[in-house]
Amino acid sequence: MMCYNREKIRKNGRLREGSDRITYKKSKETNDRIVAVARKLFYEKGFKKTSVRQICKDAGINHSLIYYYFKSGKYGIAQYLINEHIRKCIKALSKHYSYQSDYLLYHLLLLRFLFREISQDPIELECYINAWEEEQIDRPFSIETYTIAKGLGMNVSYTDVQTAVLMSDYVWKGLYEAKQNGILELTDSEIRKRTDLTRWMNIGLDKAFILEKIAVAEELLKDIPIYHIHLILEDG
Repeated sequence: MMCYNREKIRKNGRLREGSDRITYKKSKETNDRIVAVARKLFYEKGFKKTSVRQICKDAGINHSLIYYYFKSGKYGIAQYLINEHIRKCIKALSKHYSYQSDYLLYHLLLLRFLFREISQDPIELECYINAWEEEQIDRPFSIETYTIAKGLGMNVSYTDVQTAVLMSDYVWKGLYEAKQNGILELTDSEIRKRTDLTRWMNIGLDKAFILEKIAVAEELLKDIPIYHIHLILEDG
């Protein structure tokens, strides 16, 4: 009887494991289908004009199901694409400069590198800018900014950093919208510089120190080739 019970448990375990694998596979397939459909719509219609309803219709899923995979709807999908883009840019940049050399300088260089990649395609740039309309306090670089600040011996809390990152993101988005609407004449480099100054000065860094680091980052970027790493389109 004991052997039978152990065998029964072992078989049931295999059945459960098999069932879990099937569930995971179906879940991943649905997730990947949503992302693939969203990529296509974002690129063809633009991020702003793409609705969650249209994504669900083309993906063949119930409207409410998308929020199971991406709780912020299309903004969640865009954030997923942005995080993937950041990951690819980090990998590419590692061939040219290491964060271990100077973490703050690396951070400033990475931001310029990844945004230069996105700026190669105006459709992807539009998606990136408008993806920040949804308030997200946990920005991709909040933890990195906090780590850098602590490494510089700054007495700041994580809330201080989140506030500074959020403020700088709004400055960045506002300046780009003003540029696109013809209100301000600013280069991409000037917008990035003003954004970085907003972030780091609000945390407590000296303006002259930040400007010096920015100048070095901009010089380093000139020697790094454009990789054409896409935000929306699949990299071929």
